Amino acid sequence: MQKQNFKTESWLPQFPGFYESIFDIDYSSIESDIKELIEDEKLAELCIEEFHYTEESSRVWENWKKQVVRKFNSAVESILKENGFIEKIVVQNLYSPKEYNFNTDSINVEYEFSEDNVKAIQDYIRENFAAWEKYLLKYKSRDGFISFHDYFADSEEWIIDTDHALSDSHNMGSVLEFILENMDLDDYYLSSWVLENCYADLDIEALQKEVIEKTGYKTGLKKTIADFIDKIKCLKYLALFQSHQIIVSI
Repeated sequence: MQKQNFKTESWLPQFPGFYESIFDIDYSSIESDIKELIEDEKLAELCIEEFHYTEESSRVWENWKKQVVRKFNSAVESILKENGFIEKIVVQNLYSPKEYNFNTDSINVEYEFSEDNVKAIQDYIRENFAAWEKYLLKYKSRDGFISFHDYFADSEEWIIDTDHALSDSHNMGSVLEFILENMDLDDYYLSSWVLENCYADLDIEALQKEVIEKTGYKTGLKKTIADFIDKIKCLKYLALFQSHQIIVSI
């Protein structure tokens, strides 16, 4: 008889979010790419100035978030699967709060795990019970923080089975967070690996086109003609100024 797999919707541990984190996109690298890829220096500077107000900027940001979410999930899934704690993790969506005062971005996922995975998690918690008790102290209420979870490891809420902690939408993520932290796989370690494998997907041609259309900037032959006309105007103004100039000799 085939063993049954279980599924629980929860959150992905160790993800630090995007706001003011290692995953807050590095716009200085985008500026460097613009300067390197656009030969027209004036157009390059204009693209840098206008970048945050373009559709291309929004597209780059959305693609960046998708890359980070996908690769971060893959990193966590690979580690937990390799150690026998889950079968797979499927990304559902990225949650972003309207305000970042008390919360940050979170990746919502669905965990799939087998009976063997459950046993592996139970064994790990039992073997590292003192560390597990210490981890749960973060749920103890204190000044400025009201907890809605027990912080006693022997409470019913934290029984490590599919009727309690492993079926709870919050606690499942916490159990796996503890395991990762106890394995010294903190958010910085995972984030650094993910960051090395992500890049800002800038479409330089689309950016140029959008900025040119928006600002009316002249390029190519049109720019050459416009520059020539500007020079003619300057020469006319200069000649006019010189014709009216009063020279005073002492």
